[in-house]
Amino acid sequence: MVWAVVSLVSLLSLQACSGAPHAPPTYGVVHYGEVQHREPKEEMHLQNIQKTQWALFVPCGDGTFIHYDYWCDGLYYHCANFADELSCNTSQMVACGDGNYVQPSQWCDGQYYHCPNFADELSCSNTGTGTGTGTGTGTTGSSGQCGQQAISPSSSGKILEGAQATANSWPWQVSLRLVLANGIHFCGGSLISDQWVLTAAHCIHAYSSPSNWKIKLGLHQVDGSAEQERSVVRVIKHEQYRHTPHPYNDIALLKLDRPVTMSQKVTSICLPTSMTPDNTYCYVTGWGAVGYDSQGTEVMASSLKQARVPIKTNSYCSAAWQGNYDSSNMVCAGYDSLSQGGDSCVGDSGGPLACPSADQSRWEVTGVVSWGENPCGTNYTPTLYTRVYNFLGWINNKMAND
Repeated sequence: MVWAVVSLVSLLSLQACSGAPHAPPTYGVVHYGEVQHREPKEEMHLQNIQKTQWALFVPCGDGTFIHYDYWCDGLYYHCANFADELSCNTSQMVACGDGNYVQPSQWCDGQYYHCPNFADELSCSNTGTGTGTGTGTGTTGSSGQCGQQAISPSSSGKILEGAQATANSWPWQVSLRLVLANGIHFCGGSLISDQWVLTAAHCIHAYSSPSNWKIKLGLHQVDGSAEQERSVVRVIKHEQYRHTPHPYNDIALLKLDRPVTMSQKVTSICLPTSMTPDNTYCYVTGWGAVGYDSQGTEVMASSLKQARVPIKTNSYCSAAWQGNYDSSNMVCAGYDSLSQGGDSCVGDSGGPLACPSADQSRWEVTGVVSWGENPCGTNYTPTLYTRVYNFLGWINNKMAND
């Protein structure tokens, strides 16, 4: 995978094209119709690092490696065990209170949590830097609460080709339509209040003007009619977003031209109130690719699809992505093999990874579809999502001050 717009990889479609040659999986950016290839994934195996670019990598001490540019960069933890920052000189840094340190400029910066215990933001007095209530500006759905479904979703466990979602059962799912390309579906997004949509920064990176976008809400068939449609008046990309070699700080907000009308088909999802525990089963939804044709071209979904995926441990994700996983910035979810279930793909980017709250009373947006393998499902390495909980300060600040 390389940049995911989540979709569900079809067992039948993969079998159908199993005889067709595919290029080896590569790192890069999969952006609806645009792929920037990087080094072949095989070359990233640890046994090959020593053979090729050993001098460029530093061991974390837990069996994983990171690029030397990330060692003691003072920005965030790249090693799953935090070794890249914990071994640095702390005399000019601020203590988190748990044995970790951050740069003075990161303390109460209102962008995201740099301390593993979140002390750098939780101790601040600014209204937008704490964990909040998980509901953003407090705007609620038709039932009076965020994260509630008026229409029951289909109960799908093991997903092979991506189960078709019950129409409007994920009422916070929105479609970002690119005006410059005749209004095609370009990325997914999540309605988090009556006037704000959460999506991935890589979706809007090349199209930052609000006039480039239309938002469709209450949509099921990708080319069908939506219950509501809105223009965009503000596009906010994370200030420290990095596009290559893979997305980092991959988060963005879109402000709608006017509030939406909450209904059974259009409702906001809650922002997370806590970290989603490992092995929690969540749902990823979108209109992304469901497989590939004989020419290797993505076959896009015509209606909204859903996949049930488990949250993986940080150690698993770090090993699977060989140093490209940062637990302070990302969360990964998915399966180890095709027989276990579905995953996300091109066209789902920016969409929600919806997980149950701690008390099981509502749905929270734990992740934003960010990136993964290319072609999707080649090795079934779990997809990477932006970890929303660590960006709550940034999200709340932007919504409160705009």
